[in-house]
Amino acid sequence: LKSIFHLFFLLFTNFLFAQSPSISSISPLSGDVGTTVTISGSGFSTTESNNIVFFGSTQGNVISATTTSL
Repeated sequence: LKSIFHLFFLLFTNFLFAQSPSISSISPLSGDVGTTVTISGSGFSTTESNNIVFFGSTQGNVISATTTSL
């Protein structure tokens, strides 16, 4: 019973405190390979390496991160 309580507690706290990122805009909407793209929204990590961005199957490099912009 104690282990079930711990599992419930972990799931509940993750539900309450986990913040999913939300994208409100991407600029520019198209460009050549190497074009710098700004993704605006909320819930991003301020640590660049914690934000993983894909364009189709190609992973992009996050070079700057705030809670509202990558």
